[in-house]
Amino acid sequence: MNNLNQMLSKKIEDHIKSYPDFPKKGVLFRDILSVVENPDIFKEIINCMSDFSSVKNSDAIIAIDARGFIFGSAISINLEKPIIFARKPGKLPGKLVSHSYELEYGENTLCLQEDALKKHNN
Repeated sequence: MNNLNQMLSKKIEDHIKSYPDFPKKGVLFRDILSVVENPDIFKEIINCMSDFSSVKNSDAIIAIDARGFIFGSAISINLEKPIIFARKPGKLPGKLVSHSYELEYGENTLCLQEDALKKHNN
C-alpha cells in the first residue's frame, strides 16, 4: 500500500463508527455513513474505487441496496457508466435474476432486473 492509500485509509478509519453486537450479538457493525457526510473524504473514496481496473473495464456498475446505491451512483457518474440496482426480493418489478447468500448473521437474497442485465451485457 503506498503512502497516499495509507493516508486515505487512516482518514476513512477515523470517520467509521463501530457498534458491537449489532444487529445481533457477536457482530461488529461498521457504520460507514459518516464518510459520506464528509465531501472531501467521500470524493477521495469514489476516485479510489473508480481507479480499480475491474471497475474501469466493466460494462456497468452494480449497486447493492442501500448503501451501495450511494457509492455505486457516484462511481457510475465518475466513470460515465450505466448503473444496475441489486435489491432485496419484492423491491423490483419485472423478470428478475436472483441469488441467495449467507451472512455472518443470517441469509439474504439479491435480485437484478433481467432487462437491465441484457441491456448492459456487451
